[in-house]
This record gives sequence, C-alpha cells and structure tokens, in this order.
Amino acid sequence: MQRFLIPSCARLVFVSVFLLAANASARADDFSGAWVMNANGWKFILKIEQKDDTVTGAMTGINNDQSSKIEGKVNGNKITFTRVGEGQEYEGYLLNDDPTKKGNDQAVAGIAKTGDASFGWYATR
Repeated sequence: MQRFLIPSCARLVFVSVFLLAANASARADDFSGAWVMNANGWKFILKIEQKDDTVTGAMTGINNDQSSKIEGKVNGNKITFTRVGEGQEYEGYLLNDDPTKKGNDQAVAGIAKTGDASFGWYATR
C-alpha cells in the first residue's frame, strides 16, 4: 500500500491559510463610532469606543434628558452592554450581510431587558 505524502512546505502553507481564515472569522466586528439609537421610542446618541472585544461609551438622550455610560463586550457581530447604574442590559447584532455591501455595518438591532420587561432597540450610523 502506497502512502501519499504531502511535502513539508505544502503542509506549512495549508496550516497557515487555515489559521489566517480562523483568525479572520473570529475577529470582532467594529462597533466604534456614533449611532442614532431608538430604544422602545426613547431616542439616544449612542457613542461606542471599542478596543478588542471591550466596549465603553455613552448614551445621551435626544427626545429625553437621560445620559448614562455603557460598558460591554463584542463577540463577532454580537454586542452586549449595560447602562451603568440603570439596570438595563442590551444585546444586539450588527447587520453585516447586505448583498450589495453598501449597508454593511450601518445598523444594529436587538433586545434589551430592564428587570422582567424586555423591549426592542435598533441603531443606525
């Protein structure tokens, strides 16, 4: 029985390509910047600063006088953050699969919780 041997150079190339592809798919999407946010009718300017998988920032009211800091995490196209001192937890997903590529990374939508109540939210750049 003959064994097919892959030359060492080819194995190295294969492993390198695999690792690069895995790293690219595991990278966090970029949520950084200013967003116009609607959280169940309450409108905010949502400013996000992302460093690796950590996000910080602020929510400042547009149709209200609320202002609070946010802290959270990013995992791929998913963001989770809390309004510091408000007890609200947000989970959303960056919309990044527009076939035209023109709308990629321009909107995020999800669900938020405060106590036992849940509500929808979205934000656009």
